[in-house]
Amino acid sequence: MLTTGTATAEDQQQTIPAQFWGKWDWDLKSCSSRTSEGRFIISADRIEFYESMGSVRSVVTHGNSDLELTMELSGEGETWISNYYFRLSDDQKSLTSSTNGNPGFVRYRCP
Repeated sequence: MLTTGTATAEDQQQTIPAQFWGKWDWDLKSCSSRTSEGRFIISADRIEFYESMGSVRSVVTHGNSDLELTMELSGEGETWISNYYFRLSDDQKSLTSSTNGNPGFVRYRCP
């Protein structure tokens, strides 16, 4: 899990870096299911989850493998702000995520 701190100008981004983009899921077998609750899709400026989606409000990188996001999400008729922390594995095939300080989940890059 990442620790937050004051970001320098070079750490702040306008969009999510490309190495984080893609479809991710709890396991590779779930990648083919459109109803997997562990699936999310990351693009340059948004994330789509199983029952919610949202746009990026702030992006802070810590090196090439750590990412801190503030997202404005909506789903099931509600809107909320969440903070996400992502750590990309060295081979870029798995992504550990934690939300609002909760323990993280590992997801795998779908082919």
